[in-house]
Amino acid sequence: MILPAKKPGLTLANRWRISDGGIIFSGVLFFLTLGWISPPSGWESSTLQSLASGPDDWNRYARHALEIHRNGLLMPGAPCPYDGPGGFLYAYFLAACAAGGWNNSGDFYLLQSALLGLSWGLWTSASRIFFRSPWLWGLFAVSLAVVFFLDVYRHYVFRLLSENLFLPLQAVWFYSWIQGSNAADHGKIERYFWPSISCIAATWMALVRPQLILFPWLFLVGSIGFYRYRGEVKKSVFWSFAVFITATEMFLCFRNFWVCGVPSCLPEEGMSYALSQGWRQSGGFFQKLAFIMGWLPALAPEYHIRPHWLLAWAGILGGGTWSGLKRRVSLSHFGMGLLFILYYGATLFWVELPSYGFRYILPLMPLLWIYLFIVLQSWVCPSQVTHR
Repeated sequence: MILPAKKPGLTLANRWRISDGGIIFSGVLFFLTLGWISPPSGWESSTLQSLASGPDDWNRYARHALEIHRNGLLMPGAPCPYDGPGGFLYAYFLAACAAGGWNNSGDFYLLQSALLGLSWGLWTSASRIFFRSPWLWGLFAVSLAVVFFLDVYRHYVFRLLSENLFLPLQAVWFYSWIQGSNAADHGKIERYFWPSISCIAATWMALVRPQLILFPWLFLVGSIGFYRYRGEVKKSVFWSFAVFITATEMFLCFRNFWVCGVPSCLPEEGMSYALSQGWRQSGGFFQKLAFIMGWLPALAPEYHIRPHWLLAWAGILGGGTWSGLKRRVSLSHFGMGLLFILYYGATLFWVELPSYGFRYILPLMPLLWIYLFIVLQSWVCPSQVTHR
């Protein structure tokens, strides 16, 4: 009796008939239910108007949102030129919610809980492509939910802070990029749809996190190399991407010039300080490195140690070194490792870590977790390592 040959490269998506929609819905439902039955400590019910008075970032975002809602997209009553907070696109998100009748902090809190669940669902769905072991993928999904609960839900969803918009945009970018990388499996429309969505998400990420202002261009260059190599997307599409990125990133410059007469293209607060004094004012190299890896008291004694960060970095450095010695380094190893070196290297030199370090480290945490489990897979399941 001749048995059919086992198909190489059989992915978990084919083994487990779990739709992306089901995973995303379960994530939204879980975090929305969690927000409904167990609000984090520190949450207080208030209106957008009452939140508009105060010096903190969430107060200023509320003021800008009300200014946009009342006086138009150019925020004529905001400072000239716009100084901060840095993630000015988040103010437009809040203004859109206010225009839809959402004015209570409880509305924003539940919405941001749902967006956190959306982020988890997109990251979990997109990451399946890297795993051949269903147990490792399931463990990754559970651990990522725990990380989101500890680092995002408990600190951000009940506040008006831009992380609540950045993380969903980042998840949309990553999910769209993964879908676009499998464009050969899609129809003609999807071959253009997914790269377009990932370009829009990458550009909007830069408007929420100004330190990522070059990220859309790096993404564009990488996309040109990838898609043109496979011959799946026309050159005109990339020219339209470049026009979109330029026009979108120049919006703040246009606003400042039209309202204030000053062509300033970045929020002045934070960016200029970080570039001029971040290294000198934020501690030494080893203190900042310890902070990034989870020993937050190295720079800020009032912060708590993040043991899951320490464990993650120990696993990445130890498992990554072992994989390198055994020559089990995949394209995913190399690409994500290079991204971490560039991003965290820039963070070491330019970011004022004691004040904003937690918020600067958080953006790459989902990718860090994927990388950790890729390394674990190469260690515990060497025969099942994916070469993606």
